Amino acid sequence: MISDRMFIMMRQVRGINQYAPLYIHTFSMVQPKLFKEAHRFNSHFKSVDEIDNMASRLRWFRHKKGMLQKEVAEYLGIERTTYGDYEGARADRNYYPPDKIDKLAELYEISVDDLLDGYNKFLYYGQGEKIRELRGAKGWTQLELAKRLGVSRATIKRWEHNKVHMFRETWQKLMDIFDSES
Repeated sequence: MISDRMFIMMRQVRGINQYAPLYIHTFSMVQPKLFKEAHRFNSHFKSVDEIDNMASRLRWFRHKKGMLQKEVAEYLGIERTTYGDYEGARADRNYYPPDKIDKLAELYEISVDDLLDGYNKFLYYGQGEKIRELRGAKGWTQLELAKRLGVSRATIKRWEHNKVHMFRETWQKLMDIFDSES
């Protein structure tokens, strides 16, 4: 045995040792209904790069792994209905807990960045630091940014200290402001 899945088989023929590698493959059996759903969903996209929202990315990787929502929820230690919300019709979900993102990336054997859309990367990698960085690049005060976004200075301060998460719509407005003024 070389590893838990790789073996070397040996036999002796007329006094000569012959060797051959044996690799044990494992895969999950997919229920027919799940297979049809996965095929229908994944046939819309040639690659995960074509998917622009996190809910659909999660569904894509779950189908690729041949898992049920229930199984993923158990792995994450959450209710199936909560995980269902992760993949649900609310593709604009505002927040996915970083510890759950890390576990999902581990489960699907991918990088965290492969799971995250732009908005969730902004949250995952620290919205406060990113806001300060964007604001600093323009030389704006918190008050100047607040006026541009139509929020209070106190809200900017809470975002920069990661006290509250910026909503997706506001993040999009922030990105539009910086893209149009670049």
